[in-house]
Amino acid sequence: MKQLDHSGGVSKIPTRLIYIFCFLIFPLYIIYSGLDHLHLVKTGVIRQNSLNTMRRNLEQIEQYSSRSQYLHLLLKKIFDDTQAAANPQEHLRHNIENLKQRYPGDFEFIVWNADGQVIQALTDRKGFNYILTRLYAVLAEVAVSMTNDRQTNIKELSLVQDNLALIRRYLGKIFLPEHLNLPYLAGKKAGPVLTDFGSSFNSVWYQIGEKISFLCFISDRMLKQHNGLMRIIEVLNRQSPDFINGYTLSPDIASPVTPLPNQYLPDLSRALAEFENLSDQVFENDRLLIVIDVAQPGVRSFSMVEKKPSVWSRQILVEQRFTVIATLLVIFHILLYFHLTYRVSFISIRWKLTGLFILANLAPLSILAFIAQDYLSNMRVSLRNELQADLLRQIRGFDMRYSQIKTDIAGKLNDYFAKINQLPESEKFSASKIEEIKDFIRPFKAVEVYLIDTRGDLTFKEHRVTKDGRKSASFIAQLGEAILKFNNGILISRSKSDIFSALLSPDNAEFIRDSYRLAGRITTVNLGNLSKISYWYIFGDRRNYRNTHILMIIWDNDRFQEHYIEQYFASAQKNPLNAQFIAQRTDAGRSWPERNTIPPAINKEFVRASGFRDSHSGSFNHAGETKIFACARGRNLDHMMLAFVCPQATIEKRVDRIRLGMVAGALISLLLTIVIGQALSTQFLKPIHLLGEGTMAIGARRFSHRIPAGDEDEFGHLGSVFNRVIEGLGELEVARIVQENLLPGNHFKAGPFTLYGKSVVMTTLGGDYYDCFAIDAKNWGVVIGDVAGHGVSAGLMMAMAKAGVLMASDEEKRDPAAMVKRLHQIFFAIKNEKLKRMMTLQYFVFNLNTGVFRFANAGHCFPVVVKPKTATAEYIEHVATPLGIGRKPKHLNYEFVIDKGESLVLYTDGIAEASNAEGEGFGYERLRDLLVTAYDADPEVYYRHIYEAYTQWIVSADDDLTLIVINRQHEHET
Repeated sequence: MKQLDHSGGVSKIPTRLIYIFCFLIFPLYIIYSGLDHLHLVKTGVIRQNSLNTMRRNLEQIEQYSSRSQYLHLLLKKIFDDTQAAANPQEHLRHNIENLKQRYPGDFEFIVWNADGQVIQALTDRKGFNYILTRLYAVLAEVAVSMTNDRQTNIKELSLVQDNLALIRRYLGKIFLPEHLNLPYLAGKKAGPVLTDFGSSFNSVWYQIGEKISFLCFISDRMLKQHNGLMRIIEVLNRQSPDFINGYTLSPDIASPVTPLPNQYLPDLSRALAEFENLSDQVFENDRLLIVIDVAQPGVRSFSMVEKKPSVWSRQILVEQRFTVIATLLVIFHILLYFHLTYRVSFISIRWKLTGLFILANLAPLSILAFIAQDYLSNMRVSLRNELQADLLRQIRGFDMRYSQIKTDIAGKLNDYFAKINQLPESEKFSASKIEEIKDFIRPFKAVEVYLIDTRGDLTFKEHRVTKDGRKSASFIAQLGEAILKFNNGILISRSKSDIFSALLSPDNAEFIRDSYRLAGRITTVNLGNLSKISYWYIFGDRRNYRNTHILMIIWDNDRFQEHYIEQYFASAQKNPLNAQFIAQRTDAGRSWPERNTIPPAINKEFVRASGFRDSHSGSFNHAGETKIFACARGRNLDHMMLAFVCPQATIEKRVDRIRLGMVAGALISLLLTIVIGQALSTQFLKPIHLLGEGTMAIGARRFSHRIPAGDEDEFGHLGSVFNRVIEGLGELEVARIVQENLLPGNHFKAGPFTLYGKSVVMTTLGGDYYDCFAIDAKNWGVVIGDVAGHGVSAGLMMAMAKAGVLMASDEEKRDPAAMVKRLHQIFFAIKNEKLKRMMTLQYFVFNLNTGVFRFANAGHCFPVVVKPKTATAEYIEHVATPLGIGRKPKHLNYEFVIDKGESLVLYTDGIAEASNAEGEGFGYERLRDLLVTAYDADPEVYYRHIYEAYTQWIVSADDDLTLIVINRQHEHET
């Protein structure tokens, strides 16, 4: 561009803007981002805790939605409170009255005292004293049997067998004695006993206690009502006022049965509709968080919480706090500005630098503080997951060691019976020795013990009644006889008429074939349709096939597992995690430790996991302490629920140690910042003093002055450069090299766009400037400019434009008008009487995905869009004043689109104003025609075609020439 005069003054505004950005805007941005992140983390935790609470509420609603389960829990609570009361009879009377008042006509009671006598004042069904006395005896025997062993086969109890007909006539025709265990079961299996269909009272529930006992008749109407749902919802809403729980019934799912405030009904209706159509359990908007579940077929339960602004509002938790922090920070900087400007007190450069380092260190420390907060949250979750995994490994390890007890017990039995086998035949199975054998076996808690001789006779037997019934002793005797014969080398002859002989034949009975190998070992065998744990020992001379007796010991699986728990329970408590070990039978018949000492949350988890083999883990609060747990049903111990519980304080201690280390690191960082600031300021002052002397020498035109060589650091390098500048002040070669380094390369690739740019200068230093750079992942920026004139001044102004672009913020880089305005302010500020040059410039921002270009023009040549499909080229006429002209120019953005296969050509006026030998200018029309005829999809080839036409036209170049070609490729080319 031809040189123009322009003037302007040097301003301190850019410096102050940089200061404001670095020490005010950027820290505030970090603080705002951190507060916003903390808000997200906090609301995320609150949201998860709310969801956990609501899911627990829905689990309780589901539990009580079962009518039988609700009645069981209700009556069990009355019974337990009565047993604990100082006056049980009066306490029970009060509860019965309340129950009948709440549910009139739905309950009738029979009450016995501690001696089994009917308490007439509390009994609704009077008379039939003999039947009620017999009924009490039967129920008492069942209660004792269930308390001692929940595997008891109730049908085989003597009193049940003797009085079954009497009980059926009184309770109901469809009464099944084996269902008498239902009131004594735990979890979802517990409930009333169905006794009749036709009568108004068709179910009963009972409990036998030391102080008082009762049997309750329950109406059919009561079992069909949703009393449990209504009651548990009342309790939950009273216990947790922040949460609203309720339920709806089919078919009117959208209308809740539970009364709700009207403002919640539209959101709840929408949530229920989404649940029905999409099965989405969680609904959330700006006002409510709702969880929905299916309590029972036709029943939808819900739990919701209102998002109160004091807990959830971003405006309160972020913006208000940020406003306070921003105000305090602005006041601090204002005070610091007046302190430094008006010299309220003297501060040395050393402490100024130290303070600058501290301020600069606060920004990364703030970032690290927010990162540390996030890290600690993630670490807490990670440690929690790790602890739960360790607890599960403890469960699996304890479960896997179950096989070891079989080996241990088999070893003890083998050692003892081997000694018995060494005795003379007359002493081996004498009456005293048999009693000794029984006493030895009894601690192992076997269910069945048989000693059988070769004739199939039972030398002795011991048997306990269990829920599975029992095999006939004759079957066991014949089985033992078959094993002895097989081990003595005698095969049982098969008979078509005798099916039993065929079953005991070694050809068919794998059990008999393996008897030799499995003797002396504890293993699982199938006896008929039952799976049992068994052990047998064959007495006699096995080598010579002279076996005389076989001892068979049989355990139920659950009893053998109980024996394992009892033996190893204490050792399981001594684990590396210091976790409490808890075990319970799947039917809740026995617990280790006692059931009343187990946290209620673990009992609930046992109920949840009792029907599944997968594991459960989580946390709960007990006695004011948060605990982590893992529980699972055993794989080998398949009749047991196992759990390990560990205090969460172990996690918090590790997190606190990490947090303490971080705080210590931050303090050490600040201390090192002060020390380094002091050390560096000392190192800075001497070189600055030397540079000051050199500057004064230049002012005095003493160019022989040299700065002494220093260290090989930045100051040493600056001293060397200073010496070289003094030595070669008039050499423009340095400036040319500097200018070449300011320009970027030629080739650029930006997504589907290919760019090629090149600048050819007329003299050593030119005034043309171009640049291409990525702004972010989606946007690129392109700059082209032309300073009026040539030489050192033009080169310096070009460098200034380059610096202005580099120092621009990301926001300015994305806004062409803001970028041009920034550069205009720089050029306008340096104008004065001696420096009146101006600069034309265009700045483009284009989107890699859409191909949308936005640009602001500052008096530069119009860009050209070349469309090869239609063989046309179009100028985009967007007019504005050059940089440095006018105090308040208007630079606006202009937007257009480059389609696939099209190109954009940017250029300086060196080509349009070029003249040939006759003095004719190249002109803009000829340029447009050239851009059409010389088109090539390759930007570099396209550039060469244009440049060749330019060199053929001119005689000699009198101005710089810069061209940028931007091509948007087709998808198949990309």
